[in-house]
Amino acid sequence: MAFSSLTRLSPCVYLSEPGKDDASPPNRIPAGQHQPSSGLAAMSMALSLPAPKLIVLSTWMSAHPLHISKYILRYRTLYPSAALLLIRSSPSDFIFRLTSTQYRNLAPAVSKILAVSAKGTDTSPALSDPQLIIHTFSNGGNLQTVNLIRSYRRSTSQPFPPHIKIFDSCPGKVTVRGSVRALSSALPVHPLIRIPVKLYVYFLIAVYWVLYVPLRLPEPIETNRAAFNNKELMHGEKGRCYVYSDADLMVDWHDVESHVAEARLKGFAVRAERFEGSGHCAHARVGGGDRYWKIVGEMWERGVGGREYKEE
Repeated sequence: MAFSSLTRLSPCVYLSEPGKDDASPPNRIPAGQHQPSSGLAAMSMALSLPAPKLIVLSTWMSAHPLHISKYILRYRTLYPSAALLLIRSSPSDFIFRLTSTQYRNLAPAVSKILAVSAKGTDTSPALSDPQLIIHTFSNGGNLQTVNLIRSYRRSTSQPFPPHIKIFDSCPGKVTVRGSVRALSSALPVHPLIRIPVKLYVYFLIAVYWVLYVPLRLPEPIETNRAAFNNKELMHGEKGRCYVYSDADLMVDWHDVESHVAEARLKGFAVRAERFEGSGHCAHARVGGGDRYWKIVGEMWERGVGGREYKEE
C-alpha cells in the first residue's frame, strides 16, 4: 500500500477505510511476498470470526512510511472489513508539544473511535466483546496510545471501548543510551549529514533531561509505563500481549518483563512472547512474520470468544 493513500486527519492521525485505498486485493498477499503455512492458518482463523471494527496502529517515533505500510498491508489481509487509524509520533511530542496540543491533534481519532464503538453496540453479540485492536510500538507509540485513551475519556466521559492491546517492543524505561538510539534510528546514513544531526539529537536529550529530572516534572515514558497498568484507566482492555526481544538495543527485555509481572499482579489478562535475535520493532520480520501475525490472530480470537489468555 502506498502511504499516500491514507487520508490525513491531523498532523499525526491518518485514516484508511476498507476498499478505499490502493492496496492489493484484501484477501491476498502480493506476488513475491512470503505467505507461511501457519500464517495462512492465522488468516483463515481471523476471517472466520467477527472482525474488529477498527485497528489503531500507534507507531514508533519517526517511523518510516515504508515500514508502516507493511503492517497496514498485513492487517488489510487479516481483516479487510476493518477501518484503520494510524497515529504517528515524533520527538516533539516528548519534548516540546503541549499535552493540550496533542489532545487536539488526536481529536479526529477520538471521533472515529466513538463512531465505530457506537455502531458496534448494535451488532456485537455481547457489549463486552472487543471491537478494536490497539497495536502500540515502542515508547513513541505508547505516548500516543495513553494520550488517545485519556483524550477519549476526557471528551466522552466514558471508558475506552472494549479492545485487545498488542505491545511491540515496549514499555521501556528511561535511559540515555536508549534515548539516543531511538532518536537516531531515522537519521540519514551519510556522515556529512548524520554527524551534525546526531549532535542535535544529543542537544534534544540534554533539554529533555534538564526539563524533567532536575525540575522533577512527570517524565512521559515512566508516566505512560505506569498508566498501562492502571486498571481504572485501562478499563475496556480484554487482553494484552507483549512482543519483545532479547536483542532489542533500545528497550531492554528485562524492563518489558518487569511490566509484564506487574500487570499480572494487578489482574490484567497477559500474554508475553519473547523473540530471539530480532531488533527493535522488527519482530514481524522473523520467519516472514509467521509467528508474529499468528499471535495477533490468536489474541483477537480469544478476545472475541471471551477467553482470556492463560499460560500453560
